[in-house]
Amino acid sequence: MTRARKAAEIYRQDYTCSQAVLVVFADDFDLDRDTALKIACGMGGGMGRTDQMCGAVTGAWV
Repeated sequence: MTRARKAAEIYRQDYTCSQAVLVVFADDFDLDRDTALKIACGMGGGMGRTDQMCGAVTGAWV
């Protein structure tokens, strides 16, 4: 399964887009799933829900 499909699957499980993106790359950064979810949590809805930069884009930059 591609990372894009994994991210989409995670997103459908009620996680934010930023969480879904970061979780699929967590291993690349030596992060476990729970830590990745916590790091990306505040990025949902745009950084801090400000509706600015997309949380998925921000999550991809972490």
